[in-house]
Amino acid sequence: MGNAFCKKPAAQAAVVEDEAKVEKEEPSELEDKPVAGEESAPELGETGETGEDTPKEAVATEVKSEQKEASVSGATSASMGPYEGMIISHILGPNGKTLNKIKEDTDCEVEVNEDGSVSVSGDNTPKAVEMIEKIVENAKNPDYEGAEGKRLRAEAQALYAERDELSGKVQPLFDSGDKGKGHEMLKKVKELLTQAKAKDKEAARAIWENRNHESELKMDFHGLRVDEALELFEEHLSALQAKGKSERVLEVIPGAGHHSKGDAKLKPATIKKLKELKLEFVEHNAGSMYVNLDGVSEADFQAKCKELNNSESAI
Repeated sequence: MGNAFCKKPAAQAAVVEDEAKVEKEEPSELEDKPVAGEESAPELGETGETGEDTPKEAVATEVKSEQKEASVSGATSASMGPYEGMIISHILGPNGKTLNKIKEDTDCEVEVNEDGSVSVSGDNTPKAVEMIEKIVENAKNPDYEGAEGKRLRAEAQALYAERDELSGKVQPLFDSGDKGKGHEMLKKVKELLTQAKAKDKEAARAIWENRNHESELKMDFHGLRVDEALELFEEHLSALQAKGKSERVLEVIPGAGHHSKGDAKLKPATIKKLKELKLEFVEHNAGSMYVNLDGVSEADFQAKCKELNNSESAI
């Protein structure tokens, strides 16, 4: 069908230009190893859609509390934001799950307004405000890797660094005529590279689990390098397809690549892979796509895309 665009309702797609960019710059794709000083570093998936001309200054959270006249319990209200569209999507969560949890946990009324502001009222307003502020902070400074992924990546980097240090000693040993030690050092260098790559694979799986433990029908590539993301995508896609067809729609999130150094590689690589697999897809937003996993008719697929969009906005 091609790469059509599946628009969201206006209330969900609203973007306030005064909000700060929420994503960190991440390095681009790695070929052999991620070592400091290399020209190419791994590209990480990015979240969301941030305009090029978005001001750098973040809009400070504005909280206004006032006593409600009709409340005996001393309920207060607060106004937060306004926030740009990607921040709002984090506050809403998939199918409104995050916003509903805030309401349930605090027993407060929480409304996301069309201008990107968030209104809170109830006895536990401070708690609701705290929960929202934490979501906003995490959206601005996302932890893509998780604790386990971060630890394993660090171990891999240490192995790469040791490998680089030793590799610089190989040629001088051969030049000095000590071929025995030269071959011994070269063997150690190769072993370290093998260990580092294996540790990176462990890290990639830990990062995948960190990003994709909530739903098998949403695959988020954030924190992964291109080759890692595509390998894990195909593995989990095969597992899904083996379960049999049930008119499912899969959301794939490679990120928009706005903040990658150089040209973004992960999103184009994902699109190429989807085409190779002959899977119909449409863009949900700049960083994610809906995939016709079970080959339903085009009309049914479009209807399911619309249903998913409406479920996100009907909060």
